[in-house]
Amino acid sequence: MLAAIDIEELRREVNFGHSALNNAYWIGKLEGQVELRRQVKDWAKKGSSSAEQQLLAWSQKQQESENG
Repeated sequence: MLAAIDIEELRREVNFGHSALNNAYWIGKLEGQVELRRQVKDWAKKGSSSAEQQLLAWSQKQQESENG
């Protein structure tokens, strides 16, 4: 159990819910992704070629999803 929340209840809320729990889950997940991308961007600026490749992959994936 994560934070005294039943895992099956969390799965249902994430997949089908429109509740505070659902919103909290997605906000936390997206904030984590933003922080990860900031860190990778910083590493790329410092010359990490693998970080640069990751940023390019994310950018390509974003463009593909925007273009359908």
